[in-house]
Amino acid sequence: MVKKVKKKNAEKLFMGFHGKRPRKVFDVELGDLSVLTYLGDIVAIEYLAQKTNEYENDEEPEIYRHEFETSGMVLTNGKTILIHGPKIKVIDRGIIN
Repeated sequence: MVKKVKKKNAEKLFMGFHGKRPRKVFDVELGDLSVLTYLGDIVAIEYLAQKTNEYENDEEPEIYRHEFETSGMVLTNGKTILIHGPKIKVIDRGIIN
C-alpha cells in the first residue's frame, strides 16, 4: 500500500512539473540517510529538462538554472547527494526558494 501511494505522489509531481505522465517511476536505493556529511552551501543548480506544463512549453530539452537566495546545504552519505534548505521546494513551476 505504501509503495502505491508513493508511486502516485511521484507521478503527480512529475505530471505537474513536466505536463505529461512519466514513462517510468524509479525505485532508487538512497542508502542510510540518518548520518550525512556536509559538503558546502548550495549556490545554484542546473539540470536539463523538457517541460510542457502551464508555465513552460519546451519543444526541445532546455537547461534550467536556479540560483538560490536563501541558505541551503549540499549533503551526502557517500552514495546520494542531497540539497537541503528550509525554503527550497520543488513545485509544478520548478525549483523555488
